[in-house]
Amino acid sequence: MMSTAIATFLFNRLVKISTPLFASSVTYFMPIVAVMWGVLDGERLYAGHYIGMAAIIGGVYLANRK
Repeated sequence: MMSTAIATFLFNRLVKISTPLFASSVTYFMPIVAVMWGVLDGERLYAGHYIGMAAIIGGVYLANRK
């Protein structure tokens, strides 16, 4: 419960100091961090993982470009 409160607090601070679009883009990187954490824990990556990461980064790029 406490970690959720900290995450919510940090997210709200991020929205306050940047744009809402940038702040929401940060949430798209959470799955990538989770996959990398899994790799550090000994899990294997498959082709679908790489495709998903590329799709996430591509979507964030498209949403943020001007």
